[in-house]
Amino acid sequence: MPRLSDVISPTDMEHVESPNSDLPEKIKLFLPSDCGTQSARIRACVGELPEVEAQLREAEALDALQGLRDGLRARTATSRFKAQNITGQVSNTRAGGVLRQIDIRIHTRKIRYRLARDALLRLRGHGDWEGKLRELKDADVRGLSEKVLSKEEAKERERLRERAVREQNLGEEDLYFQEEGVYSRVHGETRSTLSWIWWDQWELDGGDANDPDYVDVVRVEYCKSKARRDRWKEEVQLLCEELRRMMEYSLWRSKWWLAKRAGEEGMVPRDRDPDLVEGLDAYASQQASFMMEKHSLLAKNWMPLMDHAKKVLERVPDIGTLDFELQDEERRVDEDM
Repeated sequence: MPRLSDVISPTDMEHVESPNSDLPEKIKLFLPSDCGTQSARIRACVGELPEVEAQLREAEALDALQGLRDGLRARTATSRFKAQNITGQVSNTRAGGVLRQIDIRIHTRKIRYRLARDALLRLRGHGDWEGKLRELKDADVRGLSEKVLSKEEAKERERLRERAVREQNLGEEDLYFQEEGVYSRVHGETRSTLSWIWWDQWELDGGDANDPDYVDVVRVEYCKSKARRDRWKEEVQLLCEELRRMMEYSLWRSKWWLAKRAGEEGMVPRDRDPDLVEGLDAYASQQASFMMEKHSLLAKNWMPLMDHAKKVLERVPDIGTLDFELQDEERRVDEDM
């Protein structure tokens, strides 16, 4: 924008002329949406630059909204699996960590959507586009199967409700509970509603688990989780194999040094000096002793850990390939190939 200096403050202009090169990701770009008023954009921008940014912002908002839906579907599937299959403090803590990572992604996409929509509002003003890209409130960010999960965790929710009321003297309207670091409002079944973010993506059928979008997200999350599990399983196997080879090498090297002493098979001293032969034999025995000590030290320090790692690997289930019913388009592609 060649006339940017005419519409921004001198302080902002200093950031343009002398940007902080140490943190390039912090440099403000001063796009048309940052100019403030429509008249300022007309003065500073060239041609259709504001409309170009508006199109990019709209695409960014739609992409963030789709990512938000994907994250909520992933959280729904993970929460359902946790409630049905995971018990014990260690497993629940690990599952809670996975849920927190998903919640971070959801929060990031929520902020990204709000920033893109605010920029689009400054560029285009109020209009028909707001029917597709509405204002996103915190209460709107909720999953499709919230009611189903509430039924599955009804006992735990009731216990939290009673404890909160007992300890803090809260009423039903003021009641909150914390689950995996995320604060959620406790609603009754009659007040459960579907957020607007799902209206154009979900047929109101109660949250069908066979929905194509839902299945696609579960497939992706399943493949990512399986890949991570296989990678770390391979790392443990490689470490165990490296430790085994180190111990085997130390043992072999010790025998190799012992075989270098005079009188051993194939070892005939060329020098008949008995003192020199005795010295060489002593050196070979010393090196053999060093290698045996190394073998014993490795076995003492690492064998218990190797045995534990092998037992852990034996407990890791061998996840097979999941079979999904192909959709019409996928079936046609499969037939063409």
